[in-house]
Amino acid sequence: MFVKSVDSADDLLRELIPTLRSYDLVLNEAKSVVMLKSARYTEEPDLEALFANAIDEISLQGDDDDFDADYGFQSEWDEDNDEDDLELKATKLLFNSLFDYPGHEENIERFCLPLFSKAGSDFAVEHVLDAFKKRPSMSQIYASYLSKFLDTEGVHDFLVQILADLTVADWQKMWTLAALSQTEPNDDGPVKVALGVLKDANRHEALRAVAATYVGRFGDHTRRKALISVYPKVSNYIQAAIYYSSNGWPKAERSNAKASWAGHGPLHKLLTLAMAKK
Repeated sequence: MFVKSVDSADDLLRELIPTLRSYDLVLNEAKSVVMLKSARYTEEPDLEALFANAIDEISLQGDDDDFDADYGFQSEWDEDNDEDDLELKATKLLFNSLFDYPGHEENIERFCLPLFSKAGSDFAVEHVLDAFKKRPSMSQIYASYLSKFLDTEGVHDFLVQILADLTVADWQKMWTLAALSQTEPNDDGPVKVALGVLKDANRHEALRAVAATYVGRFGDHTRRKALISVYPKVSNYIQAAIYYSSNGWPKAERSNAKASWAGHGPLHKLLTLAMAKK
């Protein structure tokens, strides 16, 4: 699809992705990229050399698993937190060339950021914080990378600000919540923002459901009571998310949730069976 500028392409993505979702279709971010038309026919031998050096560098230190690219959520959000002791000199050199090759920025980011994440390197944190709102199509990879550095000064607060920002698309906020969910917040602030997202009927149901899960997981008794009060006012889909979040509640509250909600539809019944096996 051809547009007049990178900004126009980002605007198009903001419209295209929710439209596709309304048909139960998902744009595969791992196979989608915004690039200049010149990149379709202009060779960049110097850039190819940088890529080749980075690939050689990793190949000498790892195996084929370092280059896995599973569809969707799996590889980007690997729960294995063991950091590989990778030497990334050539990869950093490639990343530093980011703005020397217009139209190839996302290709470079998609290659480098998962490797920085795997190595536990915060080399690109400042860049990602600056680029997060500028490149919506990179939200999944950006959020995945930042999730490794939630203890780094400014990162957690930045993601909470993204969650509260009304100019950020719902699908970007979903990845943001996924990143924030990797650690317990230090205070009630993020939970309060997530509860506001849940209560906003203008937000997509999928985002509201993820927000409900976050509130149920990290909220205190007062926030859990708020979820209970919201429950009758939302769709069965969001109700199921609230019910699922009760799996981590104190025993008495968990039992009350099961007694009240377990029979509220086929999905609730399946959740009841699944939670009973834990």
